[in-house]
Amino acid sequence: RELVRCVVPASAVGTAGAVPVRLLNNAAVYTSTVAYTYRDAAMVDRVHPVAGVLGGGTVVTVYGSGFVETAEAHCKFGGESALVVARLVAHGTLECSSPRPSSSGYVLLEVSMNGQDFSSDGVLYEYQQAVQVLAVEPARGPSEGGTFVNVSGTGFSSRAAALGYIWCRFN
Repeated sequence: RELVRCVVPASAVGTAGAVPVRLLNNAAVYTSTVAYTYRDAAMVDRVHPVAGVLGGGTVVTVYGSGFVETAEAHCKFGGESALVVARLVAHGTLECSSPRPSSSGYVLLEVSMNGQDFSSDGVLYEYQQAVQVLAVEPARGPSEGGTFVNVSGTGFSSRAAALGYIWCRFN
């Protein structure tokens, strides 16, 4: 079995759909029953949450367009080594689980419906250091609640704070 690599041109009709594949070899045109299907390009509008932990495993919902049900759907968190399988959950919505990164910080989150061609929308996802709570002040208050408490520690994200993603949970 031999392999010929071809670069797919833009759709002649400018829309999605299946087209036959023909091969030209020594001025002869060979036709087959094989087809190539043009799809709308996958585009990422936003993700939720926009940040997760360094350990990976955060379920990220990706909102956008051009998403289809396929086993080849992937999310890419930064580089090629950070590919994970994506799952279509609704029209315009994918889910994927963040992989473990090599360091904290921002990465581009892009998607592909064929495992090869990725979106290029520049949506950022942030890997954050683990949070460590060192103290709360005051450490006591009435059982009715309502006391404002200052929490001090390390690993708090200014971006998460600006987006309202930091919460205190008691009990």
